[in-house]
This record gives sequence, C-alpha cells and structure tokens, in this order.
Amino acid sequence: MALPTEKTVLGNFNNSEFTYFGFKSRFFRQGNEYWVETDGPQGISKKFKIEYTFGIRPLQQYLVRFPDGRLQALSICWDTEKKKWFHLFPKEKISSPSPLHWTAPQFNWNFMCAECHSTGVEKNYDATTDRYDTTFKEINVSCESCHGPGQRHLESPDSKDVPNYGFPVDLKGHGPWTPQTKSQPPTPQNPERKSQQVETCARCHSRHSQLTEAYSHGDPLSQSHSVSVLEEGLYHAEGQINDEVYVYGSFVQSKMYHAGVVCTDCHNPHTSRLKVKGDNLCLGCHSPQSYDNKAHTHHSQVSCVDCHMPGKLYMGNDFRRDHSLRIPRPDLSEKLGSPNACNQCHQDKNVAWAAKAFKGWYGEGKPHYGETLHMGRTGDPRGAQALADLAFDTTAPDIVRATAVGLSFDLGVLSEALTDRADLVRREAVGVLQQAPPETRQELLLPLADDPVLSVRIAVGRALAGMSTDSKAAQNAIEEFRESLLFNADRTESRLGLAALQTAEGDPKGAEKTYLQALERDPRSPQVYVNLADFYRAQGRDNEGEVVLSRGLDTLPRADSGSLHHTLGLLLVRKKATPKALAHFKSATELAPLDRQAGFVYAVALESVGQIEPAIAELERVLKRRPKDVEILSALVSFADKAKQPKTAEKYRKTLQQLQGR
Repeated sequence: MALPTEKTVLGNFNNSEFTYFGFKSRFFRQGNEYWVETDGPQGISKKFKIEYTFGIRPLQQYLVRFPDGRLQALSICWDTEKKKWFHLFPKEKISSPSPLHWTAPQFNWNFMCAECHSTGVEKNYDATTDRYDTTFKEINVSCESCHGPGQRHLESPDSKDVPNYGFPVDLKGHGPWTPQTKSQPPTPQNPERKSQQVETCARCHSRHSQLTEAYSHGDPLSQSHSVSVLEEGLYHAEGQINDEVYVYGSFVQSKMYHAGVVCTDCHNPHTSRLKVKGDNLCLGCHSPQSYDNKAHTHHSQVSCVDCHMPGKLYMGNDFRRDHSLRIPRPDLSEKLGSPNACNQCHQDKNVAWAAKAFKGWYGEGKPHYGETLHMGRTGDPRGAQALADLAFDTTAPDIVRATAVGLSFDLGVLSEALTDRADLVRREAVGVLQQAPPETRQELLLPLADDPVLSVRIAVGRALAGMSTDSKAAQNAIEEFRESLLFNADRTESRLGLAALQTAEGDPKGAEKTYLQALERDPRSPQVYVNLADFYRAQGRDNEGEVVLSRGLDTLPRADSGSLHHTLGLLLVRKKATPKALAHFKSATELAPLDRQAGFVYAVALESVGQIEPAIAELERVLKRRPKDVEILSALVSFADKAKQPKTAEKYRKTLQQLQGR
C-alpha cells in the first residue's frame, strides 16, 4: 500500500480507457494526482481521485476514499505482467446494484483489507453516524505486525528474553538448505514456538473473521479471530483449496506442519520469497535418492510442487498454491468430484485414466478423511459413525476434526466434543448446539461460558443469548458476543446478528430499527431482505415482509435474488397463494441450482398442488448432487407411490433400505 506517485503507480493513467460490457472507464492525471472516471454507487459515471495504490504484483489495485471515510478498491485492476487493465469479473456484468460492485462492502478496505496490509490499524467505525476514521501506525506491514510492540527491544536491545513470538532469532529455520544424502525429516522445533509462529502468520494468512481489535502478539489466534474450518465452498471435501483461504487452513492439514515444519523453513519472513528456488527447497529435507528420480515421479520433467502443491488463479491473475502438500489422489476425484494435480496437467485425459495410472504406480490409495466429510456434506446417513470416529481421531488435524464435529448432529458426539483439547473443535460443537432446544443448550453450554478462548466464549454467548440465567460467566459471554457484533457493526452480517440478539432479548423495536439501518446501509445484501422478512413473519406481520421482499427483487440483479424468491415463496404458501409461490420457488431453483433446500421445497410445493411428476423430476435433479440424502429418497418413494410408478418407488425404496441397513 502506498501513496500514488510516479514510482508507485504501475498502471497506465495516461488518459487510457478500459471497456467493460459496453461501459468505458478512463484513467487519467490532473497535475500530480491520479484519477479514474468510472461507474459510481448509482451506476452513473463519476470522477474519483486515487487515494492509494494497493499491491505490486501480479496485479495492482487502486483505492478511492468516500465522504464517510471508507476506502473502496476498484475492481478494474492493472496486470503488472501483461501491462494492461482487466476486470476481476470478466465473464459477468457487475453493475452498481450487485453485492460484487466495487462500491459495495465486499471491496471495503477498512474491514476487508486494512488489518493485514498495514500496521497498528484502528478501524474507528462509528455505527451511529456510519462513518470511519481509520488510522494506522505504518502504511505497510512492518516489524511490529509480526513481532509485536518494539518498546521492550528498544529498552533492552541485547536481551535474549525479549519475545520473538515463534520466529527463530537467526530466521534460518531448521536446515542448511543443501540436498541431503539420506531422507532426514527436519528436527521439530519447540511445539509452543511452532504454534506461535504459524499462528502469528495465520493472523493474515487464514480465512477468518475478526472478533476484536485487541490482538495480543504471542496469543493463540482464536483469542482474537474465528478461523474457518473446511467449509463447503471454501474447501473441497478432502481439504483442497477452492475459494480464497490464504494458506493456514491448508498448511495445518499437512504432514509437514505436524512434523514441525514452520513457515520460515521455506519462506524468508521479511520478503515472503522462497529461500531456495525449485526442487532444492524440498530436497533440503527429502532425500534426492528417494524422491528426485523417475521411479518416484514417473515423469521426465516435473517439479515437486506440480504434484504436491497444485494451485488456482484468484483475482483474475494471481496463482496461489495449495499448502496442504498432499499426495495427488485422482481416485478421490472419482468419488468426490474434487480436482487433482494429475488432471490439472493432463487436461486431455479423464479422471478414470488418471486414477488407473496412479493405482498402477503407487497401488490403492489409503482411506482419506475427505470421504467422511463428503458423506457429512451430502447427507449420507452412513457417515454418522464415520464423522464421530473422525471427530475424536487425535492423529487427524484439528481443523479436520472440527469440520467433522460441525457436520455431526449426534448429541453424544457434540457433548463429548465440548471437552476437547482443541478450541476449534469446542467452538464447532457449540455452533451446532445453537440449534438445540433451550434446556439442552443451557445444560451443555453453561460450563463453557468461561472457556479460556474468546472465540469459544463468543459462540457460547450467541447460543445462550436471550436465556434467563444467573450465571455471571454466561452473562459475560453474551456481552463479549455483543461487543464483537458492535466492533464489526460495519459488516452487514454483524448488524443482522445484533438485530437477532435484540430479538432474543425481548427488544423487537430495537431489532426492527437495527434491521432497517442494515437495509439502508447495504441495500445490495440479499440476506438483509430475507432476515427482515423472517423477523416480520415471527411478529405476525407477513404483509410487511412481502413488501420488503418485493423491494429486494426490484433492487437486486436477478442473479443475486435466489434466496429472496425462495423466502417469498414460503410467505405466499402461508398466505395460501400457492400458485404464485410456485413461480418464485421455480425462480429460486433456477438461480441457485445447487441449493438443496430450495429444490426440496419446490418439489414439495409441486406435489401439494397435484403436479407429482414434475415434483419427482425436481427431486431427482437434487438427488444427483446428494444421492444418499434420506429425506429426498423418502419423498421420492412417497411421490412415486402416489403417481403409481411402482418401479420408480421400488428403486428408491431399495436405496433407502440399503442406507438404513435394512
């Protein structure tokens, strides 16, 4: 991040133009200032002054300041390698009503970028006035970002007692980085130091939400942030990267991490560059005799990272490698539909070809936790025991065990997980138990209200909100939950969480005000319309909810309105206007074809008006993605019986009986 100058601005601001779906943007200079003329918040062309440059390679973005103090990142970026402008969403037209428009919260620097790109950031967001006064101590990442406040070092520069938070003083890592003659794994560092270093890096190199600005260097990341587990959409079932997840969640799955390898073993912490180029980096620990030969690779020219660290393009041209350092498993691609390194290179071949070749070279692949997580994701009832086993398999990575807990609905598993040594596992168990009856929540979660880890306590506070209890610890946890929502009140989801908290605490007027404020602040968020309509439903005010949803459908691009159509369809069913509801349910499935619930509800609605054959067809469409879903299979059996299709009913009945072990 830098002020725009002749040296820092890499893009062409010499009155250059970029056309995006027929709309021209112009980049130009006025004296020493850099400007862009592009579509603003209302979709109208407007001139904006460039406040900062953002990034160096392989792309550079530009930040614009708005009157309310927020900085927004343009979605037209400069490709520093190809020397040309490009749009982050080249294949779809993103207009101003879209949540992905550059003026929307998704591109807000103050809460999306600042913490990790500057040092000593104080967001200073005022929820009452909806204004920012964000400051930073240093514009870029500096020493104190990683090592903490430097006062003790200044006072005692030669002291060996000054904490370095997990970074070896000589910053050389484990080995001398010369090829070894024998396979010799690195000598593990002190486990506490290993954890500190990786978690220090994870503050920025992880997918997470920030809970508080009170970050303390050397503390576990969970004391200030809530790290994502292997959620669907973020990761493939076996843990490979899918969305932008920033390394940590991948690396902690790896055997390298569990052998004691840390970030600075491969990367120079001050430049982020690799310490050694090419395969010699890996061969510093892994014997060339064992691995640097065709007997191992079965290829004449291939690098270690090609097979063990395949990657993906993000932000248009930024190639990032998967740091789980896994063995390629095309056999898992056959089972789970996930990608694999073999077919990323051999794109002219199919998965079956790759799986056959892999088996011929290396034999049968070992059982993988991805198969268990896939069963949990797809509703396969046979996965219940496998999820339980994985949740308490202490040889598995904690992030994997936590993911298994999050997919489990077994009360016994969840109860046991609440006492697990890993805070990530405890947090996920609390999250699932938020759906439990109030008495169950109180019984199981009150003991965790004073958990030593903030992210766990906040999850408990969310689950216990609105309940009557004399527990001071529970009251404190609820307050910590409230404080995290207020700290993040510039995020739409936090305002919605605050409104839900007000509702739980018996303050519907306050909740309605918060919902309306969220809608005014972010009319491009589909979730605001849905949550406000649901609030009105609970208040017996469906007519007002219908107005809200209709407004949302008029405001948002059709591509972003699937959840609104689904919610409006449910509302119309309650009003006994089923024919109208069907049209909205159909739109919901068209706009969100992967949404299991939308498809299931649409099928049930079709059956309710006698359209049984279309209902069966819709359920069969959904079943293709979730072939072991008991609820869908049961509905198919019932609908086929009603439609007098005995062969169809028997087919699905047999599948259902097999899944249920009958």
